[in-house]
Amino acid sequence: MKKKVENHYLMNLNIDSNVLGIDEGEIFSFATRNNEKRRFLFVSKLLGKHLSVKPTIAILSGKLLALLYAKVSCNCNFEVKNDIDDKITTYKETIKKIVSDARNVDELEIKSLVDYKVKIDKKTLVIAFAETATSLGHLVFDTFDTSGTYYHTTRENIEYDGNVIEFLEEHSHATNHKVYENNELKISSSSKIVLVDDEISTGKTLLNIIESLISKYSIKEFSVLTIMDLRSIENVKRFENFEKKHSINIDVISLIKGNINSVQNLDLTLDNIKKHSIFSKTASNSYKTNTRPNMHEIYDFSVNKEKKEYYIDSTGRFGIDLDTNSKLKIKIKETAIDIQKYVIGKTLVLGTEEFMYIPLMIASELNGNINFKSTTRSPIYPSDADNYPIKSGIRFKSIYNSDVNNYIYNLENENFDTILVFLEKTKSNILLEELNSKLRRLSTNVEFFILSNEKKG
Repeated sequence: MKKKVENHYLMNLNIDSNVLGIDEGEIFSFATRNNEKRRFLFVSKLLGKHLSVKPTIAILSGKLLALLYAKVSCNCNFEVKNDIDDKITTYKETIKKIVSDARNVDELEIKSLVDYKVKIDKKTLVIAFAETATSLGHLVFDTFDTSGTYYHTTRENIEYDGNVIEFLEEHSHATNHKVYENNELKISSSSKIVLVDDEISTGKTLLNIIESLISKYSIKEFSVLTIMDLRSIENVKRFENFEKKHSINIDVISLIKGNINSVQNLDLTLDNIKKHSIFSKTASNSYKTNTRPNMHEIYDFSVNKEKKEYYIDSTGRFGIDLDTNSKLKIKIKETAIDIQKYVIGKTLVLGTEEFMYIPLMIASELNGNINFKSTTRSPIYPSDADNYPIKSGIRFKSIYNSDVNNYIYNLENENFDTILVFLEKTKSNILLEELNSKLRRLSTNVEFFILSNEKKG
């Protein structure tokens, strides 16, 4: 297909396969980012990052990827493989129903799919890419029912005494990634590594992290799970050459397989994009409020005090195992019960940056008209044009790092009665007040939940 996105760029894209069997327009759309390295952006309608989604569609998409991996990787008998095949079919049909009309889906059926587990190689390590794929990778890991380990990469700079793996995402607005290895969850103990990202366009970032990993560890088996694999023939060949050079194996599993043949930037220059109000110098400063944020501190989530800044120790930033994950899910259910009273009308549960999985799973436990998305560091150009996915946006200073801008898209068009914001931690009430001010212009009820503050006294 040839796709002209506004007057921004022209993309020639081929779609070769689509596991879900639904229109590609229900899975992703095209947008433009304010990034000189790469203007085009695929905006997922499954993830819950830039666009609001029903929590179940994000959860089932991640778990479907895990089942597709299990189907090709497990050394299991015919009966188990048949069961995985049946579940894959059920997951696909359920996602189709949710896309069509979420009201048509039976809640008990959803619960059985969310809770389904599959056995895999006990020495498998899952690593997801920040910030967009942190929840996607955690969902993959959560589907596994034997010993395993989960990490996600991070852009956070943390004082850390242990081993740190670093690599680049060259085209990104924020290029540096790190993996902070947990001394009790050694990467070297794994025989397979599963890398999870939302989308592959060239695959350079994947090869960068694999190169970093094989320089430190003698691991030869890698799998990549992604919603969209759009590598060109040339980039697929680069993977093959990389495998031969390093004597390793890399399998790629995706919901959509295609290739980007060409991208041609059109007349609209990035300088013109930068003139949009969301990118102006005053966009992050023009706020005033007499209303303090409604703050709620939840102490059930243990923090990693050794890492100085009280990050939650069960997100995957410092590695988790299945036992820790099981305990986390109990805490998530208890938290959802406690905050149900704050759900009023059409409600958005808002994750923040890399902190996506726990808010997403809390959202899935709440009753009512619940939607989910997250703040993002990605600067996307809004437009009112038909079929363009990003209609509006707000910019504010990151709650975690005042040197970083964050964005939330389409709130002005979605008319939420309630917004429940989930924070992993907070450094500054001033930064919270900025976001609170901007959200209160768009919603009557705004509540902030801080999950990792150390209990005082």
